[in-house]
Amino acid sequence: LDLRAFQELGKLTPGVEYVGMGLDMAKTRMIKSAEELELMEASCEVHNRVLWKGMSEVKPGWVDFQLASRMAQLFALEPSVEQHCLNITYSYEPGGAMGMIWSPIGRVYKEGEVISSDLGIMTFGSATTDYGRTRILGETTTKIRDAYEWNIFNCHELLTKIKPGMKISAMVEMFIDAHEQRGLPLVMLGHGIGTNMDEMPQMNPADKQDYDVPLEEGMVLCLEPTLIVECEKHGFQQIWIEDEWVVEKDGLRRLAPLSYFDIDDKDLATAP
Repeated sequence: LDLRAFQELGKLTPGVEYVGMGLDMAKTRMIKSAEELELMEASCEVHNRVLWKGMSEVKPGWVDFQLASRMAQLFALEPSVEQHCLNITYSYEPGGAMGMIWSPIGRVYKEGEVISSDLGIMTFGSATTDYGRTRILGETTTKIRDAYEWNIFNCHELLTKIKPGMKISAMVEMFIDAHEQRGLPLVMLGHGIGTNMDEMPQMNPADKQDYDVPLEEGMVLCLEPTLIVECEKHGFQQIWIEDEWVVEKDGLRRLAPLSYFDIDDKDLATAP
């Protein structure tokens, strides 16, 4: 019920206490059926095709609005896509929410900078996906390149250690520890997904986790390890990726794998 309807219901039933069911309903959504997983993977394939095409076209001199518009156009041409959220082109500004700018603001892309695209789409009636890629635009500094490559390889290496039964908070702490040891603190890690773009389980440390659960077969996770790197030439740059993973009996499997820019999939620890 929306707020107004809830208020009217309260007037009609004085003295009755109502308890929200949002959390309980969210818990039932964490495990996906085989049919839903099939739809989600098909949606991921559509998303991947569009994301890769749009990101590949960007050149120095583009404004972030151009990338957002191009993505909207490409998704509009896909017959299975029913809606999508605004493309997000991350950049970093100290003092902002998690230090990030979350939407196009007129940023002009320059040679050697990190650009990114993060979108959520709904396809085939109900299947929602949330994918993203980061790309280094042309030649950059060794510091940015090393952070970019480390984030991808570290993520895939850690994911080989994740099995059903591991608590969400334990997975988060594993990423936090790896990032701190590297001197590149983790900004965020991810969330669940299904018919909504942002579902349970949420990925927070144990002391900030409202509902810490063990990983179970059928859960689908959006994993997006994020870090900020600063270099003298290009300033603060956001290094980030996002993929969807399904929990299976032996570990995690990446739904409809999408290659990374400048990274060979065969070198990844979790390559299909």
